[in-house]
Amino acid sequence: ASHPKVLELLEHPRIVKFFESFFQEGVVTTRYKWLRSVGKGEYTGVHIDRVYLGGGSRRLITMWVPMGDIPMRHGTLLVSRGSHKAVSRLIESQDEEENKESPRRFVKRRKTGEKKSRGVDGREDGNTKVSKAGEYVLGTTGKQGNRTSSGWIATEPSKVPKDFLSEPGGEWVSADFKAGDVAIVLLESVHMSTSNSSDFWRLSCDTRWQPSKDARDPLLVFQEPSRASPATRACVAAI
Repeated sequence: ASHPKVLELLEHPRIVKFFESFFQEGVVTTRYKWLRSVGKGEYTGVHIDRVYLGGGSRRLITMWVPMGDIPMRHGTLLVSRGSHKAVSRLIESQDEEENKESPRRFVKRRKTGEKKSRGVDGREDGNTKVSKAGEYVLGTTGKQGNRTSSGWIATEPSKVPKDFLSEPGGEWVSADFKAGDVAIVLLESVHMSTSNSSDFWRLSCDTRWQPSKDARDPLLVFQEPSRASPATRACVAAI
């Protein structure tokens, strides 16, 4: 994902301009890009990005970028509409000692975990081990096929605890994606991917963006976008 040609897509000037307009200030992105390859029968379970990326700005955003045309049967992003509001209410209203499924508690545990346990949200790695202090799991642990499932809330929408959804069962939305389409989710958005039922490998990449002046997760390395505007360069230089 660090290849210059790939970065031309992932940090395209239109993307930088969008986030600068959205935040109304300069932006930074993570140096690491989460490139995904999903084979037949594979998927990513239900989760929220805050579990993995909640050690810094609450305004950090994930942009899911499909590499080419990806219909739903190849494995697209599936989001529970309005779920970010429900999760935000959990974070604000529930004490971590009273509710052991509070996302706030998971963030605290993640911060105290080993640094090597970063990025285990469904990546293919049969040797991945997460220390007890870094345990992120809400529902099940172990592996789903050959994908680690640390951090998953559930393996399917019907098993998601009701407190994480804006309405009973949630309203799950997705679409067939064309080259040039993207999906954007907040830290608290409950989402997963549809299962790849085709014989093709689905390729996509997750990139993360936030205002340059916001607090930064100490487990992530942020940088100025490769094609940053003068406004972003000025903000980053001033920090």
